[in-house]
Amino acid sequence: ASTTAHSSSSSSTEASSPAPVDPEEQFRVTSSFLMLVKMANDHIGAACTTPSIAGEAASTLSELARVFNQRTTELVLCAGAVTRGTLRSVTAKHIAVALQSLAALVALLPHWRRGLLVLMSPSQQPLLADLRAVQSDLALHIDSLLNKLSAVVRDLTDRTCQDMEQLRWDELPVPARVTAFVQAMTVAASSSPSPPEESAEAAADGGGGGDS
Repeated sequence: ASTTAHSSSSSSTEASSPAPVDPEEQFRVTSSFLMLVKMANDHIGAACTTPSIAGEAASTLSELARVFNQRTTELVLCAGAVTRGTLRSVTAKHIAVALQSLAALVALLPHWRRGLLVLMSPSQQPLLADLRAVQSDLALHIDSLLNKLSAVVRDLTDRTCQDMEQLRWDELPVPARVTAFVQAMTVAASSSPSPPEESAEAAADGGGGGDS
């Protein structure tokens, strides 16, 4: 299950933290992520009431974020949800929602650190390093999921193109509502020669642009 969550941010920033998150930005997240946020808010709220436990709260938040990241990796990236029988397959939608959930967590971690920092004694502040380490792990996982999503979309595109190559375009009925422009573009696309294999590979290697 997934839902939409709004990010929250403050105007202050740490030198080592990412740029502030747009307060209007929305994330499509899993219900487990919302449970994680609730637990984090409860721990931060308890630390606000009793500052002496801020260090323990920081350690707990680090562990919660780490476990969420690990479980997401196991269930989605490693297809553990399929092995367990929870899903028949991991689709692009599942990968995209996992990506959004991890991105939302990355957006929240700097604000959790700042909220705890003002409550902690100097001797407790090194505990916040664990949250920074988790954020680095999340960034690596996000990159892996982006690569996986790209592979899924690429495979789907290749299979669709192969199916389209088998069609006899000149024999297909044209719906009455299709415009002349669409008809012309369809004919042009179906009659265009395929690029040589070497040229296609060169274009792929030199195309530039990473995942976004």
